Amino acid sequence: MSTQKIVSGHWTEYFNHLSRVIDSLQVKIELVGLSLGDQTEIDYVDFSGLSYDSDNDIISIHTDELGHHIHQPKEVYVEENDDGLASMQIIDKEGTQHILYFKAKA
Repeated sequence: MSTQKIVSGHWTEYFNHLSRVIDSLQVKIELVGLSLGDQTEIDYVDFSGLSYDSDNDIISIHTDELGHHIHQPKEVYVEENDDGLASMQIIDKEGTQHILYFKAKA
């Protein structure tokens, strides 16, 4: 597996590309932070894509069931394996980690 940091100036381009090429993925979102502990926000639902609104500084994760929004993101890391995208970690200004795990639809 390889992990790479996506520089903030490339978020819009990266998320738009990812949203165009993803196919048949499900996503699980976990939140990890001092005030939250460790909790599951979304548990493997159909993944539709990601977007970055630079005007409002918000990353949005789109699923078929609900959306998840990250205000004032500071860092984005992606981890890929032989099958493609495995996970993504987005850290917001409060230090909360929004961890996305991806798997193929069953």
